[in-house]
Amino acid sequence: MTKLGSVLRTPKQFIFHYGIYVGDNHVIDNSPHHGGVAFRTIDDFSGNVGFTITNEPSSLRDGMMRVKRAKDLLGCQYRLLSYNCEHFTNLIVFGRPSSKQVSHAITCATLGATVSKRPLFGFCAGAVLGLIAAQT
Repeated sequence: MTKLGSVLRTPKQFIFHYGIYVGDNHVIDNSPHHGGVAFRTIDDFSGNVGFTITNEPSSLRDGMMRVKRAKDLLGCQYRLLSYNCEHFTNLIVFGRPSSKQVSHAITCATLGATVSKRPLFGFCAGAVLGLIAAQT
């Protein structure tokens, strides 16, 4: 059984999508397809491909606090590089927005553009490799 406030992760093409379980088979996540932070069913969230739990609250109280923080952020706008689904869940759990996927993509893209004889190609290739590296 999924605990209230658990962080859920589901694969989406070549990235992972994250959300907070809020009970009754619902998730709050941050998605550009839903206008930012919003309620969704688990099936809508996972696209019927399933999900994994990447972080569980330490207690029922902790889980309820996570759900409250997620609800307080309903309606906040999605921003790919500074406030995406991973930023949102890390803000809820750790108190600071961060995204391993974005950090890896930016670092590898910058490195790729710097060392490549074709900077645009190096940037794009580096970004893709960074996203792949973030999944491991």
